[in-house]
Amino acid sequence: MYNLINPILILSIITLTNGAGYVGELPKIGQPFQEEIKEKTVEFKPLAPEDIPDEYKRIILRKKKPTLYEQDMTKAVKILENLKQIINENGDVQMFSANLNSLKFLTNNLIYNYKDKKESEYSSYKELITLADELDAVLENWQKYSIEKKYILISNQSVYTNDKDVDLALNNAYIKIEYLLKKLDSL
Repeated sequence: MYNLINPILILSIITLTNGAGYVGELPKIGQPFQEEIKEKTVEFKPLAPEDIPDEYKRIILRKKKPTLYEQDMTKAVKILENLKQIINENGDVQMFSANLNSLKFLTNNLIYNYKDKKESEYSSYKELITLADELDAVLENWQKYSIEKKYILISNQSVYTNDKDVDLALNNAYIKIEYLLKKLDSL
């Protein structure tokens, strides 16, 4: 029975699908739809003006990527501003020491990276390295004074430094930091 149903089913599917379907012509729908599409098109309007005024061309077109030296000097400026703030607010020796260690680390990197390059001839490079050494000497005097300050009240004399010497050294350091910051701002 199954053998008889299969061929009959296959033959009926073939005869029904052969030539059967839509009889007639299909409508031409291209013309009306093309007109609608033309009506719905939107004009493109640029977001920026085509003519940029001359005063803005220098700013927009000539912005360059900062060099590695400029990036290092930007880091130095941040550290110097922190040191300046600590001196200005009569800050803590420990905070001054921490920021100075960051500056010394940065100057050691500068020496390593720019030793035989043209950047080592820049005045900002040389002044930053000498300032870091001078600030190191100021820190040493400040640390000695802060240690022996406990004993000054007992003996009324100081072996290494006194309060006026430390203040004078910090004021000189403050002035030198301000000078170098003004110089680095011009980069």
